[in-house]
Amino acid sequence: MTIGGSDPSGGAGIQADIRVADRLGLYPLSVISAVTSQNTSTFADIFPVPVKVLRTQLETLLSDITPDCVKIGMLPSPEHAECVADTLREYVITSIVVDPLLVPTLSHQHASKKLVAAVARHLFSIATLVTPNLEELEVYEAVLDQNFDRLCNAYLLKGGHGKDDTITDTLYLHDEAPAAETGDVEELPDYMYNSPSPFPTVEMHPMSKVRETNEQIMFGSPLTIREFKHDRIDTGNTHGSGCVLSSAIACYLALDSDLVAAVEKALTFINDALAASKDFKLGKGNYGPSLL
Repeated sequence: MTIGGSDPSGGAGIQADIRVADRLGLYPLSVISAVTSQNTSTFADIFPVPVKVLRTQLETLLSDITPDCVKIGMLPSPEHAECVADTLREYVITSIVVDPLLVPTLSHQHASKKLVAAVARHLFSIATLVTPNLEELEVYEAVLDQNFDRLCNAYLLKGGHGKDDTITDTLYLHDEAPAAETGDVEELPDYMYNSPSPFPTVEMHPMSKVRETNEQIMFGSPLTIREFKHDRIDTGNTHGSGCVLSSAIACYLALDSDLVAAVEKALTFINDALAASKDFKLGKGNYGPSLL
């Protein structure tokens, strides 16, 4: 089951997740958190689905079908994050991949620190794996004033946003994760600026930190670190590559691969997809789909 935003261009979000599942021979369930307006050159707008509607989608599906794995993508507000976490706990869903994207790549908006804190607090603690890129990792660490390895049980740091010819994706996995502890987060005012988008925004510099009144999601067990290296593919068709990767990991987990094997297979899947789509041309922009 995939939970996230709809991308009408088909390159990312729910549409990309469905295509990955279908390609790998699984049956996809989908829950829409937001409707976006985007194409190969711009991210124009986002309309969050009301939280009540999100909850109804989840409860209606989960009362009838138990997914083998859940992938969570874009969530537009702290209330959406809390709703997803509460419902997955209620239905005892334990195999979960969280793609902690702050906003779509083409957007010039930034997620509010309240949303960052809510995703970490409610979803990281129940996730099997979190899949940040370097920018996302740095934002979460700055907002929460914590090293990322103390926020979740396992995470895959994606290396595709660098400049090197060789890309290194690094899996950090706690050998034994103690139960997460959550505490109340002190409310701080957002530093908002005017935007035509309803998506919550915040100036990124200086970034105000969320202070904790109690211990916040601590994982203290030893880390296993595994690096995966591959050659960079010269392509502008990277739209949805993060969605495709996290969805592929979820699919391989659903197919009973262990976490390391699921990550390795999914990285091969996205690299093959990028290679196959590198000469494809769609639309007027330079940000085409990573999966054909």
